[in-house]
Amino acid sequence: MNNFTVMNQDSENKSLLLNPEITAASKQKKPYSLVLRFASDGIALSIHQDSSIISSKKIKMPLYSLSKEQIIPLLLQEPETQLLYDKIHLIAETKTYTIVPKEIFKEEEMDKLLYFSHQKEKNASILYNEISAFDAINIFSLPEDISEVFKQLFPACKIEHSISHFIENHIHKHSLQECICISVRQKIMDVVAFQHNRLLLVNSFDYQTQEDFVYYLLRIIEELNLDLQNCKVYLYNMEQHSKLQGFVRKFVKQCETID
Repeated sequence: MNNFTVMNQDSENKSLLLNPEITAASKQKKPYSLVLRFASDGIALSIHQDSSIISSKKIKMPLYSLSKEQIIPLLLQEPETQLLYDKIHLIAETKTYTIVPKEIFKEEEMDKLLYFSHQKEKNASILYNEISAFDAINIFSLPEDISEVFKQLFPACKIEHSISHFIENHIHKHSLQECICISVRQKIMDVVAFQHNRLLLVNSFDYQTQEDFVYYLLRIIEELNLDLQNCKVYLYNMEQHSKLQGFVRKFVKQCETID
């Protein structure tokens, strides 16, 4: 196995043993990128080359309960965070977010817009992403220490909310005439509904049972006056939820699982 020279925080050269595929890519000077997806229970790291994932792992930790001084050494001990990348993507999973039309958005009033529908938080940073395809803005919060960690370690990288990432990635894959997209994570269902190429609804729901899951889905279809027989439902991140998939299909005719 070959070595790949990297630069650490102290500007000292080191050599790390890597996955042979990553090393081969570096020798051929093919660009590869790092995706860090962070949530309250830890960070998922994946290394991508073009559209392929060539390395991935999950670091479990109570991330949103830790201080900046605790998080930085934990991250820097991971070889993946020491390498040089063509791009680095930071994706945050949080429940505190709101989508507003771009025409009413003012950066100096982000806190008012966010906390109109959420309880005000202490020691939180308020950030935003533009969802350009729908002329919308996603305003969201992160624990202040988390925001500072990523500003310090990855100063050139913008943090993207998981819902923004989900919407931007879905619109290129499917018809948006009448569909509901659901991403499942840690007993939370992130729901995005479209009709006639318009964004109808974005919301996240806590659920405990598969009955809860279907209740929320059917209630959304009813509230939005969608046609249960023709509405397409796309389920994401269902690898560990095979029983849930089968249960949903009992109630929804046009249901598809997306890897």
